[in-house]
Amino acid sequence: MELESILGYLCNKTILITGATGLLGMVFVEKILRVQPDVKKLYLLVRPSHSKSATQRVNEEIIGKELFKILREKWGTDFDYFVSQKVVALSGDVSSENLGLNEVILEQVCSETQIIINSAANTNFDERGLWDGIDMKKKVRQIGIGALGSNLTENCKTDQGWLETCSRRVHQQKKAQYQGLLSSGKKKRHRRRRTLDNGGTSAL
Repeated sequence: MELESILGYLCNKTILITGATGLLGMVFVEKILRVQPDVKKLYLLVRPSHSKSATQRVNEEIIGKELFKILREKWGTDFDYFVSQKVVALSGDVSSENLGLNEVILEQVCSETQIIINSAANTNFDERGLWDGIDMKKKVRQIGIGALGSNLTENCKTDQGWLETCSRRVHQQKKAQYQGLLSSGKKKRHRRRRTLDNGGTSAL
């Protein structure tokens, strides 16, 4: 698909983006706003923290970043107004049923959204976080963003779009790396025990 046709397709579209506080999601948000300012609306699903609301996180962790410097320069004093007309923070969680949205907001999102960009992922790459991330990915597809996608497809009259980023591939690569490290560590410990059993010494 050529750039012109992509830009034309995004014109006057409402897009739901998950994982917008991550690198890929943030790039999507900035890119869409910059190259197609006539996009109708960007719903950003963001999980609130203990100290910050979803709106605060969007303003500080996405819009406030250096990545948006070109957009700020382009719109000048109208930048804040432009963003307020295009970007809507949704307080929710991709791993929760219906994305953690109440019925009224969920119905509104379903009725307005034409495109879903799912870039949510668990980026804690320690061993436990790795497996939790893979499990979360399955759960997201079953009760969260996957269910919303099905709802959009079934109930909306407009053509639907779905884009899922390669975060799962990253997890799979990390999984392979961890398995390799674990296997290597087990072999080293096994060789060490055999050396000790045979009366040898082992450097600690």
